[in-house]
Amino acid sequence: NAELRQTLAELEGRDRILNATATATNALLTVDSLDEAIDAALQLLGEALKTDRVVVIENSIPSDSAFAHWHILYQWNSPGTIAQIDHPDYAYGTYEGVESWYEWQRQGKVTSYLLDEMSDPFRSQQADLGVKALHVLPIFVAGEFWGTFGIDNCREAKRISAAELSVLRVAADCIGSAIQ
Repeated sequence: NAELRQTLAELEGRDRILNATATATNALLTVDSLDEAIDAALQLLGEALKTDRVVVIENSIPSDSAFAHWHILYQWNSPGTIAQIDHPDYAYGTYEGVESWYEWQRQGKVTSYLLDEMSDPFRSQQADLGVKALHVLPIFVAGEFWGTFGIDNCREAKRISAAELSVLRVAADCIGSAIQ
């Protein structure tokens, strides 16, 4: 019975996220302003996931740096959650110390960790923001690794199932298509 309840909960979660992804895709296709469309999509997805913070991060590779850089372009967060985009020390940075994450993302892989599984200095930065679990999916624009779609759980350390991550990959792809 416990196994069946868990499977049913996962299916319900996946269906809720699938419905939110369809609604978010509609917003990305029909809202004239890209900023408004992405903001609406992030809110729909964040609420469906029952999460605390959802971000779109753009990457860049400056000529004067050995590491790729990132900065938050868009964010939705639940009430009471720290707005990372407004935090001067955590709204942008480099992949220094987490170069493997950048490489995995570039290869199209998902990064998903509980806080205890992260290495420093990234773990302490995430703890400062209240993150207990994070899930990051790559965004590709015109076939190139452009940035990431990130999900932060701050109230509880919860994993996202493989089925839910598959649906969220579609959401990341739709965001990339809207940006393109």
